[in-house]
Amino acid sequence: MHEDIEKFICKNKIKQHLDRLAEKHKGKRFLIYGTGKLFQKLKVLHYFDDFNIVGISDIKYYDFPEIENDFGFSVYKPSEVINAKPDVILCCLQNGYAIKKDLKNYVKYHKAKIKVESVAEYKTDSCLQKYFKSLRHVWGKFFADKNNNVYLIDDFGVKKKWTKKIKGLNIIFYGKNNKVVIHKNNLNKFKNSTVLLSGESTFLLKGQAIYISNMCFSTHTENCSIELGKNILMQGGTIILSQEPGQSVKIGNNSIFAPHLYIRSSDAHALYDKDSKKILNKFENIVIGNNVWCGYHTTILKGAEIADNTVVASNTLVNKKCKENYILLAGMPARILKRNICWDVKNPSYFGEFYTEKIDT
Repeated sequence: MHEDIEKFICKNKIKQHLDRLAEKHKGKRFLIYGTGKLFQKLKVLHYFDDFNIVGISDIKYYDFPEIENDFGFSVYKPSEVINAKPDVILCCLQNGYAIKKDLKNYVKYHKAKIKVESVAEYKTDSCLQKYFKSLRHVWGKFFADKNNNVYLIDDFGVKKKWTKKIKGLNIIFYGKNNKVVIHKNNLNKFKNSTVLLSGESTFLLKGQAIYISNMCFSTHTENCSIELGKNILMQGGTIILSQEPGQSVKIGNNSIFAPHLYIRSSDAHALYDKDSKKILNKFENIVIGNNVWCGYHTTILKGAEIADNTVVASNTLVNKKCKENYILLAGMPARILKRNICWDVKNPSYFGEFYTEKIDT
């Protein structure tokens, strides 16, 4: 924020300007872009009472629908604000004039008949405009920077650039120098899944997967990596690297994950000691080994490590390093429930009383 909120509101005659906008677009549907301190202050002052607000959007919150309860409005991704079908998009930012042009280009690109307004009438500031130009990646592919690439990799590790769509996988690049590398045998292994990378980040699927459906792999910061081994089965969930640069999630080979998987390597919001002011909850990378089976509704948080040949029971929270092999983890938080445990992807009925495969006669 470049100046005190109250001074900004007074200096720019926000109330008078909003009154004019309310009269100018009387009865129209408004979507507000920006939910920071200015928006919250104007909301407390009831300056939006004369507006028909159908939703809000902000790059900080678009993947967290629970904030709808906090603000009382529907939340839309910045790249999908036209889905709210507004008549007017209102920039509620102290430097809103700088993003206003991006919004107008976004509306024009989608051939939508939407007006774009700001909460204040601004004068041009070339320095600030230059700064906000660097933030245009929030509007997705339309403002995507260069050098974002998708590669197919073969069994020998040779990469080849891939420019066609991958069926069942939506790839979204924000920023620049993002890289998606997928084994060539996975072109028909995805269903309703998304990879979202936010600058200098990598998504790597090293080997052929069994199947990946209803998954979201997302980095909301730069210099992050998500790495998956071969023979992976994922049936619905989210892997998110948020806010703090440099995070990684690494998953080994031959692992399966039941629906409602949630993996997150950062808390996103700071926790600090009251006296020393020391930050207590910086991000920690996550490592999941080979031959791991995670049950329904597994949650894996920052700093977690799951060793090879581990079974994670349904509704388990893993938030620490579990380096022992052949164990069953369960509970919130997880603890070792059983040791000397092995598992097989085949159904128990395939075997007899003991783990011996049936022999056809």
